[in-house]
Amino acid sequence: MRWASPVLGFRQDATGVDVEIDGPDGGWIRAAYLVGCDGGRSAVRKLAGIGFDGTDATMTGMLADVELTAPPAGPLFSQRGGPGDFSVLGFQEGWYRLIVQRHDRVLDRAVEPGFEDFRELFREVAGTDFGMHS
Repeated sequence: MRWASPVLGFRQDATGVDVEIDGPDGGWIRAAYLVGCDGGRSAVRKLAGIGFDGTDATMTGMLADVELTAPPAGPLFSQRGGPGDFSVLGFQEGWYRLIVQRHDRVLDRAVEPGFEDFRELFREVAGTDFGMHS
């Protein structure tokens, strides 16, 4: 498995598949199988000419690992309501994984979201950012 390595192309034969990848370890890798389970906008599925019978996105979900100055009590906090839901999970001293889903809006996927985009979306849903920084 390779992370942060977008698939650029592939060629298949009777014994497996050669996959061309981009990223830090770019080049070709050999595998027994190539599975297109990389989401609704799957590069693998598109390169293989496999259609997508699903629907367009109807919500936005984001996560970030951050430091908090005013975290909620306990190792896990989750709340649902209003425009979405959010969770705060403590996973290392001072660090938390924050997850937020906005059920009524889809963000523009052509723009890479940054920290402030995440903070804004989280505040909209949670009503606070728990002093999120770093």
